[in-house]
Amino acid sequence: MMQSSSPKPASGAPERRVLQGRFGRLEPLDDAKHGESLWRAVAGADAVWAYLPYGPWADEASFRAWLRERQPSRTRSITRSSMRRAAERSAA
Repeated sequence: MMQSSSPKPASGAPERRVLQGRFGRLEPLDDAKHGESLWRAVAGADAVWAYLPYGPWADEASFRAWLRERQPSRTRSITRSSMRRAAERSAA
């Protein structure tokens, strides 16, 4: 019978780097780079937060303060379709 091995514990915080995939990428969350576009995506969408322990936020300043608190260890998923939508919004 084969013995199962226990998973190795993490050896520290994950490296903050971009992970590029076939359909999108994950990149470290950066308030300066992502804050404005994330706020535009969630502003007024209060129902999105109904089952989450955080949000909605009254204004962009409070949302971005919340983002900065989480910045060191979080990533943001960026799909090609979301990049296209962002490009279309900025061109308009």
